[in-house]
Amino acid sequence: MIPEAKEWIFDKITSDRRKYLEQDIPFEETTKCILSSCQIFCCDYEKYHTPPDGTPDNTKQVLFKINTKKEFFDLFYSSRDGLRGRYWQSPDIGNVATKYFISQMEERLIDYWKVKRGTDDLDFVRASLNEASAKVWIAEKDDGGSYLVKNGCETTICVERWKRNQIEAKKEDERWKCAPVGNCIEIKGALLDPDLGEHIPVSKRDRSCQIHRFGYT
Repeated sequence: MIPEAKEWIFDKITSDRRKYLEQDIPFEETTKCILSSCQIFCCDYEKYHTPPDGTPDNTKQVLFKINTKKEFFDLFYSSRDGLRGRYWQSPDIGNVATKYFISQMEERLIDYWKVKRGTDDLDFVRASLNEASAKVWIAEKDDGGSYLVKNGCETTICVERWKRNQIEAKKEDERWKCAPVGNCIEIKGALLDPDLGEHIPVSKRDRSCQIHRFGYT
């Protein structure tokens, strides 16, 4: 069940955004809207930034960036049945939604990779996209380099559980409130070594639980 209106309040949100956010459009429908209208503009590798000792050389993940309409970006991140709304229900439901989104995008991503980078490494690309730790989220920064999700965000939602958990955990971070305006979504595959072994940083092993409890990671 998606959060009730009293649990997930569109606080400092303009009336034009409320008009579609309050329709509670299903996540699957939002995914279809993004798939039908998005533009992929980046595909690359991202190295393991701080690997522990013993990590094989050249452990990396694939990274894709897509632009979508601001309305769909909004539904994806801030609606009651968006991705965070699915993680609000449970870590597992959020993970299922993540895998669903990536699976729906996969063939378009692969086709884009072929055009930009050829076909030599497609087994790695598919494996990275299909491992358990692959993820999708909004881009951290806007075109000007400013963080989209931050304390003091101008447009906000109020989610009672995340507010309560923040207080109980004595955390000052209020990034869960953010309902940013943007258009860029990132898809990051799992970190894999050259033998396609998956590596998950310690800080990310409970990522789904972090989002469930606090609304961000």
